[in-house]
Amino acid sequence: EQIRQPRNTPNRLEVARERLADLGVGDEFLCLVDSVEGNYFHETYAVWPFRWFIVDGNNKKERNILSIAQPRSSGYDVKELVAWIVNEATKRKERK
Repeated sequence: EQIRQPRNTPNRLEVARERLADLGVGDEFLCLVDSVEGNYFHETYAVWPFRWFIVDGNNKKERNILSIAQPRSSGYDVKELVAWIVNEATKRKERK
């Protein structure tokens, strides 16, 4: 499926939530995206051209980065991210 480049932050968040829903993941995760208008996270952490971060959101006062995607052979394997999301969502559903 072709995904159009989001033109604003609410649209970017909508696209991210749709991708999580495609994986069968819903409220198990707080979904954070960088703002389209400012790209502040990108500017701070140099995430170009593509990189994902897994952030622990259990503590509202403090958020810790659990994992940062690292390229291998000049690229990323998105399957690793998908596997982590599905595995973590399954564990969180079982705890409920």
